[in-house]
Amino acid sequence: MNLTASRGCPFKCAYCNKAVYGSSFRRRSHKNVVNEIEYMFDRFGYDEVMFHDELFTAKKPWLHELFEEFRKRGLRFSWRCLGKVGTVDYELLSAMKESGCYIIAFGLEAGNERVREDINRKMTNEEIKNTFAMAKKAGLLTYAFNMINHRLDTVDT
Repeated sequence: MNLTASRGCPFKCAYCNKAVYGSSFRRRSHKNVVNEIEYMFDRFGYDEVMFHDELFTAKKPWLHELFEEFRKRGLRFSWRCLGKVGTVDYELLSAMKESGCYIIAFGLEAGNERVREDINRKMTNEEIKNTFAMAKKAGLLTYAFNMINHRLDTVDT
């Protein structure tokens, strides 16, 4: 089941289609999100959620409160989401795993720091390596989104 808990993104990456959702970042309430999950599971038999937020990991306190709402209602299910390097730490990744997350996808967009800088995707190769290592240590599977054929791409990049 695909679910959107928020719209927009607090970052300003040069390539983004953010204008489609507006420039503000808006989130649904925890209870509203969990009510929808329960309804869809009960009514249609779903047992997994793909959080399709542009950036599910944008606000750590909100996420911890969401996981607490799962716990209060006795919800145990598998889920996955999209994240950004720099918005997660080991504590959050571990809490995500504990609450049922099994995959997090990170938008890297380019393997070359110069290309990422050009598209305003500010993260170093070291930050990327550390984030993927933390996710692995927390027991999460990972994958990355990358764009190809950027104007600064070369055979070496």
